Amino acid sequence: MEKSNKDYIKTAFLQLSFSVKLWNYLKLYPIDKNKFDGPLKVMENRNSIHFSINEFNTYNDIIFASENNITICLGAAAIRARQKITC
Repeated sequence: MEKSNKDYIKTAFLQLSFSVKLWNYLKLYPIDKNKFDGPLKVMENRNSIHFSINEFNTYNDIIFASENNITICLGAAAIRARQKITC
């Protein structure tokens, strides 16, 4: 079953909500940078991707990354909303 444009818009705005709530949470309840910024290996079937330890220099870099995520999600939501208007 193919997703409708309405489903994509709902998903885009849900992701925007998640990114804003994550940013807010990180500001109100600081997490342990060392536990968060550890090595990570994500595997899907036979493929994997590795993320290094200490990719973020400071806790503020994590906050900045969450702020960038809001911008990306806002852009995606705006694009999806615009597509609904023009389609």
